[in-house]
Amino acid sequence: MEKRINSINIKSYRGLSELELNNLNRINVIVGDNNSGKTSLLEAIMLASNSSINNAIITSVLRTKMLRAGSFFNEFINSFPKDGKKYNISMNFEFDSGNKLNYEISGNMVRTLPNPMEIPQVFNTIKVPEQLIYQFNGNLLIDYAGGKAKNDIKLNAFNCLNNRTLKNKSNIIKARYVSPVDYAGVNSLFNLIIKNDKYKEMVVRVLRIFDPFIDDLLYVVDEFGEPIESVKSSKLGVVPLTIYGDGIKKTLSIAGGIAAANKGVLLIDEFETAIHIKNYDEIFNFVNDACKQFDVQLFITTHSIEAVDELLKIDELVKESEINFITLRKDFENNKTISRTMSAKDVKENRKNFGFEVRL
Repeated sequence: MEKRINSINIKSYRGLSELELNNLNRINVIVGDNNSGKTSLLEAIMLASNSSINNAIITSVLRTKMLRAGSFFNEFINSFPKDGKKYNISMNFEFDSGNKLNYEISGNMVRTLPNPMEIPQVFNTIKVPEQLIYQFNGNLLIDYAGGKAKNDIKLNAFNCLNNRTLKNKSNIIKARYVSPVDYAGVNSLFNLIIKNDKYKEMVVRVLRIFDPFIDDLLYVVDEFGEPIESVKSSKLGVVPLTIYGDGIKKTLSIAGGIAAANKGVLLIDEFETAIHIKNYDEIFNFVNDACKQFDVQLFITTHSIEAVDELLKIDELVKESEINFITLRKDFENNKTISRTMSAKDVKENRKNFGFEVRL
C-alpha cells in the first residue's frame, strides 16, 4: 500500500479541470475562494485511494451524508463535471514509491426498467416503479503500478447500495476524511485513541485547552450494555462525551482520524470549523506532532487567514520546509483550475513584508 502522494493531475472531476499539483509536502494547506474546488480536491484523493466502485459511490456522499434510497445514485452522478451529456472522471497520481495511478470512470445515461431482484434487502419495502428510470452504464478503469483493471458499472437509484462493503485489497493508499460536520456526531474513531495509552495521554493534554479538569478518556457501559464514549474529569467525574461542546468533539474527530490514517493520508475539510481562534496554536502543534508520530501526510482546507498565520508560527514546519500552501482558482474562460504552490517560508516572508493574501 502506498504511503504518500507526490503529485496529482486531475483532468476532470466535479468542478476541477486540468489541475496539476506537484511536489506535494508532508502537510498541504489548500486555500482559495468559495467554489474554487478545495473540497473536491480532498474528495478526489479519497476516490483514488481505493479501486472499487463502492468507494466511488461512498465518496460521492462525503459532503452531504445523504444515505436514503436514491441519494447515493444522485450524488454519484453529481460527481461528474457538468459539461452536457459527457460523463467522465479522469485523474493521475504519482506516489513516493515511484508507482503511478491512472483513474478513470466514463459512461453514459440510459433509460431502463428497474429490476426488483437488484434492490438491496434494506430497501425491500420500496415499491419498484413500473416505468423507465435513469441508469448509468460505464466502466471504472484502473492503471496502477503496471497493472490494468476494467470494471463494468451499471447503477441506478435502486441498486447502487449492493455490496457496499469495501475490501482492504482494493486500497491503494490508506485515506481518511474528516468533514466540517463530523464533530456534530459521536466520534466513531474514539476506540483508536483510547486503546493507545501513549497517544491517549497526548490527546488528553490538548483537550485540556477546552477543560483543564479532563483526566482521561474511556468507555462506560450503560444499562442496556452499550459502550458510551466518556470523559473522566476531576471536577465533574465520569460524564458522557456528548455533554461537551463542539470544539472538543472536533478535536477528537481529528485525533481519531490521524490514528486511522496511520502511514497514509488524512484529509480535513474546513479545519477551523468549531475551533476558536485562540486555540489554533495548540491544536495545530498537536496535529503536527501526531501526524509525525503516525507517519501521516496531511491535506487540509481552510478559509481562515488566522489559521494560516498560526501554522506559520510553527518554526519546525517553516525551517524544515514541511508545509506547502496551495491556492486554487477557477479560470472560467479556459475551463481550467489553476493553482499556486508556495513554501511556508515564502508565505511567511510575504505576509510579514507585504500583507500577502495567500487565499486569492
